[in-house]
This record gives sequence, structure tokens and C-alpha cells, in this order.
Amino acid sequence: MIISTCGFGNTGASAVLDFLRGYSTLSIQDKIEFQLVHMPDGLVDLKNILVYSGDRVGSNAAIQRFYNLSKSMLAFRLGSAGCDFQKYTSDFISDLNPVFWNGYSNYDPYDISAINHSGLTGKIQRLSRGLLRKINPNFHNKFKNRYFLMTDEKSFDEAAKIYINKIFTSLNVNQDEDVVMDMLFSGVTPNAGMEFFEDPKAIVVYRDPVDLFIRANTHQGTNGFFPCSDVRQFVRYYRMLMDKTVIKNNVLTVQYEDLIYNYYPTTQKIMDFIGRTERPENEFKFFNPDISVKYTRADLTYPGHDEEIECIKANLPEFLYSFPENYTPVADQAR
Repeated sequence: MIISTCGFGNTGASAVLDFLRGYSTLSIQDKIEFQLVHMPDGLVDLKNILVYSGDRVGSNAAIQRFYNLSKSMLAFRLGSAGCDFQKYTSDFISDLNPVFWNGYSNYDPYDISAINHSGLTGKIQRLSRGLLRKINPNFHNKFKNRYFLMTDEKSFDEAAKIYINKIFTSLNVNQDEDVVMDMLFSGVTPNAGMEFFEDPKAIVVYRDPVDLFIRANTHQGTNGFFPCSDVRQFVRYYRMLMDKTVIKNNVLTVQYEDLIYNYYPTTQKIMDFIGRTERPENEFKFFNPDISVKYTRADLTYPGHDEEIECIKANLPEFLYSFPENYTPVADQAR
């Protein structure tokens, strides 16, 4: 089983991760942030183009972009641990068995440059390729590796599973164990990409939008994930996220505040979801509601945001958390 905690940026997914860290039977892979599945130009995007789109030019651009993403993101996220990563990426594309050749296209973003796509040069190209070669001596050198592929869902998924398993093996992540990772899937569409894993599960964590907005405004380093200088833009942002969120099978939703104010019933839901009958051996060692309560009710801790709070309450009422009047220490909370 592979479990991913998911959120929307500062929504509290790490709190669930810390609760799960209390189990010695779970392999917590918190040193690895593997987002290749759902990032732009990642596996889900590549699958959409190669399996569903049927776009002749798009398949080459999608494969080239995936190569670029793997070079940049994986080297940055995994460092020297991902030393064989580019070989795994090349093997993955080879396993998909695309058609490949040296060529060029006026319509492919990876072949277009400012000079050969300008109106004047385009006319010259149509009139005389010989003249174009005199104007642009490097014309012949623009031929490069090109790919074309239209494949089926089963073939893509099987190749992606092999690819991910190679990467995880090189990182000492054993998928035969119960593994916990952060942000393996998107919080908005957590089911997308689950087909690349055996027995996947996702826990998506939500947070009160008032707390989210105020904390972003008052804590340096936490205000880059979403718009927080203009509350109206924040409201639009939050509404779009929630309206587009799609939750299906193998996904549990958790409210961050419930981990604190309603600890035992909420953690029991998590335990049931991942098939645990016993509570964590190291419960409260990594996540303690009595400590984390200070990260809630930001409106009381950081006054002076009355207008912004009223705007959020008026436009996002269904996402507000009903805080109790007082916090009950976890030892006294109902089980």
C-alpha cells in the first residue's frame, strides 16, 4: 500500500503525516517530494496527450517536455539519489515504443524560433526553400530527434509502473511495504495517477480559509502558495480549487481543525482508512493537538483583518470551520 498526504499549500497535510509517523509499521518517506505524477508536463499530462488526445504534433512536444521536466525537477528534488534517473526516463519512453526520426515542424513549439516563424521568413520559406537556406545557413541544423506516439491506456500504465518502480527502488522505497509520501497525488484530483501504483490511497487535508489567509499574511515564507495580498483574489482562488476538486474511491478527506478539536474520531477515520486497528505506538510524539491548537483561530491571534475576514465569510461560508468556544485538551476529549 502506498499512502499520500495531499493538500493545497499550508492546509495541514503535514499534520496527518506526523500522526502516521507514530506507527513503526509505516515507512515514512518524508525526505522525498515526488510530484512527477501530477506536475505540469508530468505523467498524467503525458498520458492525456499520448492516450486520449490523438494530436499528431502534440505527442512530440509532450515527450520533449516530459524529458525536460525529468531533468530539472528530479535532479532538484532527488539530488544525487536520482543519479540513474535520466536512464530510467529514456527506458520509459523506449518502452512506450514511439516512432522517432530527425525532423522539423513549423507547428511544434519545440521547433519554432523567432526568426523562422516570423511572417516575412514564413513567406520566403513558402516561396523558396533554397533562398531560406541562404538567409538562414543553420536551416539544416534544425533537424533533431522527433517522436510520434498514440498508445492505449493499458500499455502506458504498465510502462509507467515499471518506470516509477525503478525510481523508487533506487531511492530505497519498497512498494511491498506500507509507504507514506507527501504530495504524490494532487489535492484537487487525487485519483489522477493512482493507476500507476498498486493499492494507492490518498488523504486530502482541508483548512479553514480564514486561518489560511491570515496566516499567509502574517508569516513570511508561507505567502507564496496562493494570492494573499488581495482578499478578493484569494476568494476566487479558493473557490476555484474547491469547485474543481474531484474525490473518488481510495481517497479520504480530513479537516485540519478536526485533528485538533475532534482528535479521536478523526484519527480513527484515518486508522480505518489505512487498515490499522491499533493506535500509533508513538502517539503524540510527532503530532500533539495540545501544541498544534496554537496554529488555529488566527483571527484571534492576529487581529486587524476584520474586512478581509468578512469578505471570506460572505463568499466562502460552506468552507468555514465551526470552532468551539474553547479548546478541550486532548486527554479530556471524547473518544
